Amino acid sequence: MDRDEAQQALDAIDLARERALTLRNYARSGPVFAVWGAAWFVINLTAHFDLAYASLFSAAAIASATAVSVISGMVAGRRDGDPPATRRRWNLGAAMIVFAILGLLVLVAPADRVQANAVISWLVASAYAIAGLWFGVRISLLGVVLAAVVLGAWFLARESFELVMGVVGGGVLVTTGFWLWRS
Repeated sequence: MDRDEAQQALDAIDLARERALTLRNYARSGPVFAVWGAAWFVINLTAHFDLAYASLFSAAAIASATAVSVISGMVAGRRDGDPPATRRRWNLGAAMIVFAILGLLVLVAPADRVQANAVISWLVASAYAIAGLWFGVRISLLGVVLAAVVLGAWFLARESFELVMGVVGGGVLVTTGFWLWRS
């Protein structure tokens, strides 16, 4: 085996390792996306239909989806043998994102509930599109599709924004979750 063949073999191994990691990330994140899709259904549809206790249902949906996300991340980190420093960085990053979103909600929500929803949905779509650069193109695709749903609902169906985000946005998340889970 000459030097070029050896390099090609090493490149093939790196490509296979990267592909396996991407598929593992997809399979692990699928259930989390599906749970967040269900949360989007609850949050948006209870708000759209102005149900009694909508904010309580929304808080429960967010708390449940957050718990699933945190537990899933903890289990994956332990299973992969991530060092404690890596887990601390992930946890700190997640806490900072939650803090930023809560701050945004405090600043925007009193002005316009639908606009606050649109801003949060846009941030989530953008985060997925960017995260896909590290975790796989399917997650970027999810972000782009969600961004299109946000913009479409905002410009074409603003009076039914929460209905569209609940049904279509939540549906996109649930469908993507199952698609990734099966990877």
